[in-house]
Amino acid sequence: MDDSGKMRSPEDWASEDPEDDWKAFIPKLKTLAKTLEHTTKDSPFMLGSRPCYSDFALAGYITWYKRGSEEVYKRMIKETGGEDAALARHYKACEQYVLGEGKVVDYKAE
Repeated sequence: MDDSGKMRSPEDWASEDPEDDWKAFIPKLKTLAKTLEHTTKDSPFMLGSRPCYSDFALAGYITWYKRGSEEVYKRMIKETGGEDAALARHYKACEQYVLGEGKVVDYKAE
């Protein structure tokens, strides 16, 4: 639950049966995954082979769920077509950026 009192993940939602929460969540998740249907293995990002800001935003969204619960992440991937489908392919392509967290890089201002 966040500061506003809203439930943020299927694990936090209040239904007695968690499957009821998933039933509400899955159609929205599939709509999100549909935005990546045009992608391929060689071009997994929204605009092709190079990531854009929207790719990082989506990767952050997926990472939030994955770090909260590996089980929820796996269910999300399953519900959107599995490991070879667009959402999983997108996340795998973005992992290098997600896992690069904490790396210190010095940039020179020009």
